[in-house]
Amino acid sequence: MEKNSDIAYIYDQLAQGDVRSAIDCLESFAYKYPELRMSSTIEQVRSNYVLMIDYWRKGFKDSSLASVYADLLGNTYRLASDAYLKYVVSHESFFSSLYEHSHVNGRDDSFLASAQAELEEVVSDLALTELVPAPKRQQQREALFKRRANFVACLFDYIITSGQWADGLVDTMKSLLLSPTVDSLDQQVVVSAVALSALNVFDVNKWRLLVSVYREASDEAVRQRAFVGWVFALWKCQVSIFPDVRRTVSELVEDAKVRSELVDLQVQLFYCMNAESDNRTIEKEIMPDIIQHNNLHMTDKGIEEREDDPMQDILDSEAAERNVDKLEESFQKMMDMQKAGSDIYFGGFSQMKRFPFFDTIAHWFTPYYPEHPAITAMYDNENERDVSNAMISKVAFCNSDKYSFVIAFQRIVKKLPAHVRELLKNSGEFMPPTGELTDDDRSTPAFVRRIYLQDSYRFFRLFHTRSSFNNPFNYYADDGEVPGYLCFAYPVFKGTALTQCFDDIVACMFKRKLFADAVMVLNNYVDEAKRYHYYMYCGNLLVHHPGLSAQYGLKETDAIECFNHALRLKPVDVKATIGYARALFFARRYEEAAQCYADLMKQKPGQKSFVIGYCTCLTNVGRYEEAQALLFKLNYEENDNATVKRVLARSLVGSGKYEQAMKLYETLGQEPDDFVNRAYCEWFMGDVQAAIEHFATYVSHRYPDDDAETKRRHSMADIIDSEYDFILAHGISKAEIHLMVDAVRDAILR
Repeated sequence: MEKNSDIAYIYDQLAQGDVRSAIDCLESFAYKYPELRMSSTIEQVRSNYVLMIDYWRKGFKDSSLASVYADLLGNTYRLASDAYLKYVVSHESFFSSLYEHSHVNGRDDSFLASAQAELEEVVSDLALTELVPAPKRQQQREALFKRRANFVACLFDYIITSGQWADGLVDTMKSLLLSPTVDSLDQQVVVSAVALSALNVFDVNKWRLLVSVYREASDEAVRQRAFVGWVFALWKCQVSIFPDVRRTVSELVEDAKVRSELVDLQVQLFYCMNAESDNRTIEKEIMPDIIQHNNLHMTDKGIEEREDDPMQDILDSEAAERNVDKLEESFQKMMDMQKAGSDIYFGGFSQMKRFPFFDTIAHWFTPYYPEHPAITAMYDNENERDVSNAMISKVAFCNSDKYSFVIAFQRIVKKLPAHVRELLKNSGEFMPPTGELTDDDRSTPAFVRRIYLQDSYRFFRLFHTRSSFNNPFNYYADDGEVPGYLCFAYPVFKGTALTQCFDDIVACMFKRKLFADAVMVLNNYVDEAKRYHYYMYCGNLLVHHPGLSAQYGLKETDAIECFNHALRLKPVDVKATIGYARALFFARRYEEAAQCYADLMKQKPGQKSFVIGYCTCLTNVGRYEEAQALLFKLNYEENDNATVKRVLARSLVGSGKYEQAMKLYETLGQEPDDFVNRAYCEWFMGDVQAAIEHFATYVSHRYPDDDAETKRRHSMADIIDSEYDFILAHGISKAEIHLMVDAVRDAILR
């Protein structure tokens, strides 16, 4: 939706509890946009505020004053939200069209009250068609399905353009969504509309409805949509305005089952956010093999099977078997990705969301059913319908992709050879594999939720006016906000029982290298929840990802102190000691780091990485001979260990054994650090030209996209400043240092 700075400011004032300022700003907003016709409603709220403050000024002690003020705060928020929605409807053509479509003839909330009766009537009429003679039955059913689809689409548009709901509407809509006499398909669409509306402009009554449906629905598909809906709606909720929301959330997450579902939801959202990356993997690594090794090809007459090459058996009798193996291996990769939770079909179907079918917003959230009027109109005969339905029944497509597939398939099915159509109908060949998915698998809460999340992801990524909606699948949120997909970082969950699950989620983020997300969740810990794992995560982020930690404002700022905390909780913990040693190392406190590594060497005598860390620290403080005594032995035992060679070479350079060091550098690879350390050795040996070339190579490799002047600054910072004392200690004068910087710059410019 179009952002409005006036409304945003009003929300800020309300979040701070400043009702008076919010009312003043609302009045200004109403004068600025008179077409919204809000003045009289705002005046009523102001009158209530004036009555309250006048009563208070007279010195009356009212025990209910706090609750009256809280109610006024909530009412002012609802008024501001209604004003915002009216502003959007009058200023955005997309919402204007939805409003006009759903509010014909002055339609009001009585439309919602009558919706249940209409949907129940359709179910009843469909059942009665079984009594109608066959020739007329199909015609009547098609008419009823069309009536139903049109009504649900209109109901969807009405809900997402409806303002703040009155308390009574919650019970009305709850009855509709829990009624056994309303089709689950319709209930699912309505739940999605309520969720989308609450996500765009938070409405506490819509949120309460979603929570009630989540708690009470027996239909898992309806329940999971309500679950995703109330969670996403919290993203935009001002908890300070609605403290009851916080209390309800706290009660919800006291239930271990709710916490478990929230953990599953968060992990599934990570998979959703990885859809584009998974698609690139499929396009570059899997599909080329599938295309190369299948036995079909496209012609101007449609899809045909390739004829076998008569020479193939003579030239390579095992080629056909290898092709089959390759094809099965590629399918297996896709199957494994899907089993893990990846959205493997997003890329393939993303271009198929341009069909006119998807111009209707409700269609993005409609569960697939073959009788949908937009689908049945495309079939010429029942055989075509049977072929497409047989195919999609074997694949774990989300609903949106099922509609896309059927629409696209109908455009090519007539070009398929008859025997191929029969093969597709009977066996589902040529369809992507899904593994052994049983009906029980498909009915699990996790699977049902995954399908709905994939439908939602496609809507927020591909709908032609997706920018009109708050998108929880965006990586970047407004300033000061966490992104919508990162529900564990929502402030409303801070200090609740869900904190028990934070460690597991952060561990999942570390595994997926989602370090910025991890920072935001770590910032959601309360002090009581900051235990061993919390300090380990913070310490590792501060050591290895200091830029991200600073950018996203990690509240812990000292890695050494974080690992100290962890060690206080687990005094002899190896992982915490390793982290502590690394933190000391990066802080250039090498003597202390060396002592940590010495302790680790005693705890784990066979761990060579501790010996390397210890020797690196000794080298950095000039204790070269001690380091070399260990490194020569280690290099002999592990002659192919490049890290050992690098540390030994550096130690040899430090102690002036340049020729020995050069022999090691000549065996190392082409890493940027190898170039720069070799250059020091060459410089100290007197081979200035070789040093210049290797310094320049280092800078060019390390900063390939920077201009020459920036590279020159890097030369000074990386080559000289960081090693200034080391250089001077090897007989290089300050004048030579300046000459080297200039020479490296000239070499870079060549």
